[in-house]
Amino acid sequence: MSLEHEIESYLSPGFECELFEAALYNLKDDTNKLRLNNFACSLRELTRHFLARLSPDEKVRNAPWFIVHDPTKPDMITRSQRMRHAVHGWLRPEYVETELGIDSEEIVKELNKGINMLSKFTHVNPSTFNCDNDSVMQLKDEILESMLAFFQLISESKERVERAAFECVDNEMVSSFYGSTFNEIDKLATHHEVEYFVVDRLDKTGEDDSNFYMEADGYVHVRLQYGSDGDLRRGDGHEMHESFPFTSTFTVSFKNEKGDVHLTDPHIEIDTTSFYA
Repeated sequence: MSLEHEIESYLSPGFECELFEAALYNLKDDTNKLRLNNFACSLRELTRHFLARLSPDEKVRNAPWFIVHDPTKPDMITRSQRMRHAVHGWLRPEYVETELGIDSEEIVKELNKGINMLSKFTHVNPSTFNCDNDSVMQLKDEILESMLAFFQLISESKERVERAAFECVDNEMVSSFYGSTFNEIDKLATHHEVEYFVVDRLDKTGEDDSNFYMEADGYVHVRLQYGSDGDLRRGDGHEMHESFPFTSTFTVSFKNEKGDVHLTDPHIEIDTTSFYA
């Protein structure tokens, strides 16, 4: 897939794609001394539109990490702030870097640099008029490559946030099965011990603007002990091993005041009806 087609796949159908195609069309007419100026103006406007779509004003201002850049202009949002929100939303930059392993600074810097270069060519001066073909192609390649890198970073960030949600669920199941007491099992014997559990299915079943919704099911294998340890040694106790199915639902928040990814509503239910059959 060409660089242009890759970028187009990230744009919103309709106006954004049409504006992108029109911007590129300017470069085809090598007899037009304003072709680079027209391209630069069109593409700069395109970046303004897709950044506004990815990072609406209210969402950026409400992010826990947002800080007013200029106290005299409290409603102003910088381009860099809008880019960072597009990449990691409400998540704190420190969390994104240390926990998700995403460093957005260089890519944001490069796209900003490219947009600033476009702005330079929207002003027609002797130095920006009737540029040679090598200069035209160099600017085109640099800005398109930085745009694509930015879009790819957004996709990578979303994948890592979702991966972090699955890790939260994994950690919760380990903590619950090995560190908590389930009443359904506790009432079956004097003592019990979870030996291990097997997850047959772990799926993301939905999401909204703030949360992932996830489900898991499988089997938990337990040792049931009747009587004390002393009873077992004397032969007066008894132990047995059983396997019970479990189902679970989880809500994982990725838009919250903490600026991280964490569980908000874990629920695990173990079905012990087979014990009484």
